[in-house]
Amino acid sequence: MTATTMLAIETSQRQGEVALQVGDGAIEVEALQMERGHDDDLMPAIARLAARVNVTPQSIDAVCVSIGPGGFTGIRLAVVTAKMLALSIGATIVAVPSAEIVAHGTPDLGSGPIMVALATKRESFWSTVLHRHEDDWVVVGTPCLATIDALPSSDVRAIVADNHAPESLRAWATSSDVPVHAPVFTARAALVLGRQRLGAGLTTNAASLEPLYPRPPEAVTLWEQRHQTP
Repeated sequence: MTATTMLAIETSQRQGEVALQVGDGAIEVEALQMERGHDDDLMPAIARLAARVNVTPQSIDAVCVSIGPGGFTGIRLAVVTAKMLALSIGATIVAVPSAEIVAHGTPDLGSGPIMVALATKRESFWSTVLHRHEDDWVVVGTPCLATIDALPSSDVRAIVADNHAPESLRAWATSSDVPVHAPVFTARAALVLGRQRLGAGLTTNAASLEPLYPRPPEAVTLWEQRHQTP
């Protein structure tokens, strides 16, 4: 299955982007104006980008969405926007885990295997192990919550983790001579992966699309605590 016009949404982090590709043309990228916030600028950013490449938002055939882990609001907004586009204009949805976008978008990771560590909370993090197959990164095993005492794989050659990574993980990386790279989240990588998945028929319907949250979101937990009935 191919799409004439494909949109990608990457708002899992503080700085969001959208990307658009018409057919086999160049991938165009538009950054969200963060002074307005994800909530206020996602749809305007899509409209600006569509106008720049001389198409209408209604002509979007497929939307690729970075589903997390990431910021609660950014991920939720991306998922809701993808659902809206699917239901309103009939766009096909392609869901891509953010860790895979990081692996494809972060440079100089070598030949692997690598581990992408996201959504750190205290000593645990969401671990995705990938190995390189030709020009692509392929997930090994099942992504999961992990700690330094229970790593899915100790054979990794590089780690991708942000500044919130546990000190225990960084200490292990130093002692094991494993480099730690800062993650790069791009709508371009999301679109490339989304088009691959679309070609393989890996799509998601609007009713089934959900954010990838490794743990219950803290906002939800606080709401439930405040509204518990005796």
